[in-house]
Amino acid sequence: MFSKYFMIVFLFLCLHCNLYSQEKATQEQIDQFFMMLLSYKNSQETPIFSPLFLSHVPDAKILEIRDHLKTYGAYKRSTAAGKNKIEIFFEKASMQASVYFNSEGKVEGLWFSPPRMLEETLDNVKEDLLAWQENVSLCVRKNGQEFYAIHKSSPMGVGSAFKLLVLKELANKISKGEEKWDRVVLLDPKHKSLPSGTLQTWPDNTPLTIATMANMMISISDNTATDLLIETLGRESIEKISPERMQPFLKTIEMFKIKWAMDEEKIKEYLQSDLSKKRIFLQSLDKISKDSIKIASHPTYIDSIEWLLTTEELCQIIESMQGIDALYINPGIPSLKTNWKYIAYKGGSEPGVFNMTFLLQKEEKSDIFSVSLTANNHKKDIDANKFIEFMWRIIAFLK
Repeated sequence: MFSKYFMIVFLFLCLHCNLYSQEKATQEQIDQFFMMLLSYKNSQETPIFSPLFLSHVPDAKILEIRDHLKTYGAYKRSTAAGKNKIEIFFEKASMQASVYFNSEGKVEGLWFSPPRMLEETLDNVKEDLLAWQENVSLCVRKNGQEFYAIHKSSPMGVGSAFKLLVLKELANKISKGEEKWDRVVLLDPKHKSLPSGTLQTWPDNTPLTIATMANMMISISDNTATDLLIETLGRESIEKISPERMQPFLKTIEMFKIKWAMDEEKIKEYLQSDLSKKRIFLQSLDKISKDSIKIASHPTYIDSIEWLLTTEELCQIIESMQGIDALYINPGIPSLKTNWKYIAYKGGSEPGVFNMTFLLQKEEKSDIFSVSLTANNHKKDIDANKFIEFMWRIIAFLK
């Protein structure tokens, strides 16, 4: 639903590094930097960063990085890992990094990839994952067969990952000749939603191709594009390929209004209604102004007014759409492109909900992996960086 997860890179702190001419660093200089970083106190007592770096990254953030790196144990060594990159090794993990020194020997740019835990198994990841979040679901499939799973059949809130179903029904209609990628639809203002996305800011009645809407729905999770496509394809048409628990199949603006523009009595009325009454209820939402929507920062009805899917279902859905262009625009975790040539992705998040779903392939004829991970928390939001770290650890086992 929200776009904050789209381009997150784990601990990405490189400050316009391509503008710097990196001074040639010695192995001793690199080793000294990481040992001092692990004992960092503040910019005065540990003067390892340039004024430019410190103007962008305050001590509080550096201490956060220090504490995170310390969870991997003592620094051991580093080795070259390609142009402007090194592989750094701690007791429990290794990761790629780029360290940019200025002419005075101070660090001016710093980047870390997600870590690769050393000598761990998927069962180790499972143990850590369940210790971090109680309500998690994981499904990993290799060439359509189960590879590893944790509660794969548990329906959970997945946020905007539900948009994969909209794309699937669109692909079905195109394959049957009932729809075309280049057909033009006007941007009807009554279907404008709220962010994420940008179409809600575009002029009314702007001509849009079906392909443009699909690309925006998946790559930037555009909610208006999603609602336009649901209207174009037909709600009940999408429901035919969706689990029964998702009926009625909510548009994004409907979810916004029910969850964040109604009092508790109205919400209770909706939840206690049968399907036919819920459909009538949805028709009344047009009377509610978008201005009355007040999105909460805490988890809200994440197991009832929400799109509920299992990770097994999400893997099967994304597998069925291999090769559809919209899925390959945003890789979800950009650093995955180092090891994977083909990355199809859709995720979703809102307070207390986080999902990432991938279809991965190293080469054109190599094995195909689908991976879907969901975490739900009824009390607080999900830490996006921690979630991505777990996803990275899981994907590291796929060869």
